[in-house]
Amino acid sequence: MSATGRKVSITSATLSKTTATDANGNPQTYCAVVGTINGGRTGFKAAGQTDAQTTYAIGFQINLPSTWNSRLFFSGGGGTDGSIPNTTGVITNGEAVNPLLSGYATVSDDSGHSDSVNSDPNNAGSSAFGLDPQARLDFGYNAIGQTKQLANQLITRYYGKKQDYAYFMGCSEGGREAMMVSQRFGDEFDGVVAGDPGSDLPKAWLAEAWDTQQFGAAAAAQQLFESAGPGAGTTPLLSAAFTMPQWKAMQTAILAKCDADDGLVDGMINKSCNFDVSTLACGATGAPADCLVPAQVTAMQKVMGGPKNSAGTALYADWPWDAGIGATGWLIWKVGIPGFGAPGVNGAINVTLGGGAGPLVFTTPPTQGLSTANSLVQYQLNFDWDNDAPKITTTSGIYGTSAYDFMGTHSTDLSTFKNKGGKLIVYHGTSDPVFSFNYTANWYSALSQTAANGTVKDFARLFAVPGMNHCSGGPATDSFPAFTAVVNWVEKGQAPDRLIARSSTTTPAQFGWTLPTGATTRVRPLCPYPQYAKYTGATGTSQTALAAQNDPANYVCTP
Repeated sequence: MSATGRKVSITSATLSKTTATDANGNPQTYCAVVGTINGGRTGFKAAGQTDAQTTYAIGFQINLPSTWNSRLFFSGGGGTDGSIPNTTGVITNGEAVNPLLSGYATVSDDSGHSDSVNSDPNNAGSSAFGLDPQARLDFGYNAIGQTKQLANQLITRYYGKKQDYAYFMGCSEGGREAMMVSQRFGDEFDGVVAGDPGSDLPKAWLAEAWDTQQFGAAAAAQQLFESAGPGAGTTPLLSAAFTMPQWKAMQTAILAKCDADDGLVDGMINKSCNFDVSTLACGATGAPADCLVPAQVTAMQKVMGGPKNSAGTALYADWPWDAGIGATGWLIWKVGIPGFGAPGVNGAINVTLGGGAGPLVFTTPPTQGLSTANSLVQYQLNFDWDNDAPKITTTSGIYGTSAYDFMGTHSTDLSTFKNKGGKLIVYHGTSDPVFSFNYTANWYSALSQTAANGTVKDFARLFAVPGMNHCSGGPATDSFPAFTAVVNWVEKGQAPDRLIARSSTTTPAQFGWTLPTGATTRVRPLCPYPQYAKYTGATGTSQTALAAQNDPANYVCTP
């Protein structure tokens, strides 16, 4: 394993019980082991930082159940990590599971920095750890490697034997971590579930900055600016770039163009959609009443086309046109929505979470002195695609590893994982607003062409989730048994030819879906990429037809 150094300090080992109980009403008793790895390390000290803010450690918690099923479950994190994920209850990544109650030894860590300790308001808050070279490496991969090795040792000592199987599951940054462990630590895990992975996250961050510039340009062209804070009257207000009726008109047009291509008009797009947003331009033939002005058309063309430098070279990937564009879970990332954050200022997650991570963690050298929300927005608005974008792949001084390398998940050599018998399930929403499904699909296609991998579907499968925003939400059937599927694949040899997915009970009414009498959720199959679910049953709105449409047996995975 490519993990370095390990000094362990156990701060507590407490006998506890789970809040939830099994079918017989019994909780799980477990020993909660909490501590640090490489604690007390003094990192890089920037101007204005205190000693406390530059003291780093890998914080972890390992839960050892009394009734153990001889398995390990490692949970991924989220955002820029900085806290230890709770693995004592239900964990939802596509599927809601309670691994500790089920007898798994559960493992999690904070990826080598603490938001409560290492945050610096003078340097982008919780992203300030990016000033420290080792904290960067810990975040990228080393913390998970170190914590997994420690978990192996504790399990062997506590139970007198090694675990039979080890699993990793996460979504978003946790999905990137899942991709990472299959590439860097393939000898350590038997089954991995990677949801909406932030693959090669520095590249994905370029798309965040790119989107901010395009939506900012559309807002500025309409003289729509922040109304509060230091950017009042000068900083474009991203959430004002489009109106909600315009987003709705776009969704309607996308569905009109592509909904029927999968054999059923149902408000979902299973097959990739070729849509031209210029058809919504004011003055275009058939344009809706809530048409788009030229700056809005240009913004959407550029956003969906992905970031490019002045030579036209793609710096990330393009995005699928899908029914979930403009849904709440899409807007809160790309532009923000009223009520999300302080009124009158930019609150999109792209410029809050992404605003700090880009200049502090994903570029080299990190940029110091970003102390206000407006400074983070301005950093993105002024980002130069020829001079600044290459900083994700450069090294500088004490920063001897580029962000693209320590955060990267672009390897197509999964031979160690494959040869161990490991199985990888990746799922990704086609309306994910922060990490493009197309980037994940391109990686999977490249994986399929790597000779060392043999027949890729024998150990790795990708599932597109139509309409799903980031990890959940949108006009989607966003609940599906991904973890159960990977366990059955690893332990029973049952490869997942499809995953049966369900919507939440609130989704149908939210998006105007009609269900058969008695049904509370929409049910659809998810097919392994590049296949998609094509409907072969009855159409129409009769109860018989609606029941057929809600039956996965009436869909085939094609081509």
